Amino acid sequence: MFKYEKDSLKRITEKLKNIFSHRLKAVVAFGSRIRGDFNSELADYRINVKSGLVENKYVEYFKILLSRTTDVDYGDFEVIDKERAEDSLNKAYEFLIMAESLLEKLMPDE
Repeated sequence: MFKYEKDSLKRITEKLKNIFSHRLKAVVAFGSRIRGDFNSELADYRINVKSGLVENKYVEYFKILLSRTTDVDYGDFEVIDKERAEDSLNKAYEFLIMAESLLEKLMPDE
């Protein structure tokens, strides 16, 4: 990784600290450029930001819903009973309410 890339990541991290203040839990950079095993212009790096703005409960809901969707879309054969379908709908509804509330906090109407 080049010095200007390291400097850019430091600047990004500082800006995120300013935006999220005490709520910022982690900034994780990863990818072939970070590891140092890149050998072309196609090499990349990605940044994952853990802001602490979303409760763990909703992160778990998202993981469960994503897993269920993946099972249905790509599994050999998946049966969804009424109880599981209702549970997915309830989790999705709660997640969307939380996301809407968070969006209103972060981007209030002016």
